[in-house]
Amino acid sequence: MEQEKIENEISMIYLRLNNIEEKLDKALMTKEKQTELKPTAPIKTMYPAVCSQCGQSCIVPFKPHDGANIKCISCYRESKE
Repeated sequence: MEQEKIENEISMIYLRLNNIEEKLDKALMTKEKQTELKPTAPIKTMYPAVCSQCGQSCIVPFKPHDGANIKCISCYRESKE
């Protein structure tokens, strides 16, 4: 009788332990998914251009067309002030 009681207790402990392990595994998998690297934005193609204000060569993230008002970074910053 006493041995049966102990065996039942041991079984219950194993069940609880398995339940805890499953919860830990789920929590770890969720944490791993959160820390996975997210895809980065595609790299923009840069195009050579000439600043229409100072004449300096520059690079812009769009394909410039004839007559476009292109500004180098220095002139662009000055125009924003």
